[in-house]
Amino acid sequence: MTGMIRPSAGFTRRTLLATGAAALATPMLGRRANAQAIELQMLAWYCHPEPDVVAEFAAENNVKFVPKYYTGGDNMLGLISQSPPGTFDVIYADQVLEHMSGVDAARALTAEARRALTAGGVFFVVVPDYLKERGFFWDIDYTHNFPTTERRVRQLLYDGGFEI
Repeated sequence: MTGMIRPSAGFTRRTLLATGAAALATPMLGRRANAQAIELQMLAWYCHPEPDVVAEFAAENNVKFVPKYYTGGDNMLGLISQSPPGTFDVIYADQVLEHMSGVDAARALTAEARRALTAGGVFFVVVPDYLKERGFFWDIDYTHNFPTTERRVRQLLYDGGFEI
């Protein structure tokens, strides 16, 4: 299950860029084709913001991703917690929530992500859906602690002030 979540705060140019909605962003960005690339601060797992992964999108939309990397859920939460409010344009949480120790830790991560995002920033969340994976959810990785389903994650993010 993959989702794109925006804080409810507002809609900005960065929202379009960060969502990867190239079809929507291209007309607006096309007018700035000769301008200097817009830098987007991104917190992500290693490899996601690498040039070979984002190069096409970055070139088409005249953006440059400036990555900061995390190496696990606890590390991600620590980096977010230590960052000033509005630090990141994009936070990419890939296979993180299901490793939280429980709902309180998942709420803490969500709250810190919202705080650390810029106005209009985007919180991408990728998690396995327990209802589809069933036993495989537990067998594939013994560090899965927090069962994630589409509905649970949507509710968690909604309660945290995100617009889905």
